[in-house]
Amino acid sequence: MSARRLLLGAVGDEEASIAAAARRWRDAGAEVVYLGAGVTADVMAATAISEDVAAVVVDAQGAEAVRAALARAGADDIEVTISS
Repeated sequence: MSARRLLLGAVGDEEASIAAAARRWRDAGAEVVYLGAGVTADVMAATAISEDVAAVVVDAQGAEAVRAALARAGADDIEVTISS
């Protein structure tokens, strides 16, 4: 079985928080595509589609915008999770 492929990024300036989450997911065995902070929802959605990820892990500030961007792109089957 292959590792779950995730995209991690933040619309806001939560660089340290999203980086820590990326390390936790990677340490747990996930394949992580890391975008960092200050990324637009549209860029996250486009990257999620092109990288064929199972889910996007994003800061709370960007979750709804990323869901909307994925829906506009016809990819609302990609899960959006808020980073903790």
